Amino acid sequence: MKALSYLRNKRDLALQAANATQKQLNLVRLHEQSKKNLEQEIQNYKDEAQKQRKIIYQLEKERDRYINEASDLTQKVTSLTVAGDSLRSILLLPIQLFFLWLYMSYFSNPYRFLMIS
Repeated sequence: MKALSYLRNKRDLALQAANATQKQLNLVRLHEQSKKNLEQEIQNYKDEAQKQRKIIYQLEKERDRYINEASDLTQKVTSLTVAGDSLRSILLLPIQLFFLWLYMSYFSNPYRFLMIS
């Protein structure tokens, strides 16, 4: 009877140890799977960051190209001359002519003093 009780006790301890070992193995597998998932997520973030760096680089190149192009065009526009006149004076000419026409029409009207505003 004593030997049987001793064997039952040993069997229960062995079963408890086996259960504890199985739980630990399950936890280790769970942690390993979590580790793999996290490593995959980190790799995905690294890949995405690399793609974004590439896009940023392309956008910066495009921005620099447009800045240089705008600078070149500004330089060309400011250096344009027609018969010695700058482009600015040429563009202002129609406006000046319009005001000159208004001035002349105002002063050429003999009845301007009689106009009621």
